[in-house]
Amino acid sequence: MIIKLSKQLGNTIGELQEYKTFQEKSKVMEKNTKLKKLLKTITDKKVEIDKKLRTGKPVEADEKREVKDIEDTLKGNKTFMEFARAQEAYFKILNKINEAMTEGIKEVND
Repeated sequence: MIIKLSKQLGNTIGELQEYKTFQEKSKVMEKNTKLKKLLKTITDKKVEIDKKLRTGKPVEADEKREVKDIEDTLKGNKTFMEFARAQEAYFKILNKINEAMTEGIKEVND
């Protein structure tokens, strides 16, 4: 029964406009090599900075500036911002689903 309900939930999620938009914008992002490179660079830089902070090493101002510059570039990119908005909308739905499941579990156990 639970597998059948899960499949129905998956089918319903797959029909949501938020899911369809997220998939569409994800495909556009995947094809954009410039954005993929920027995202990899900023991820690598943030990991590097986090590692320095955890080990007590100083983070240089130019490292922080480089991350901010990339963030500003991404925020100014229409394709990236459309992807980010679509991702946020889709993840909100997934969070609501998770909250509803958690609420259902609590109801059974109370």
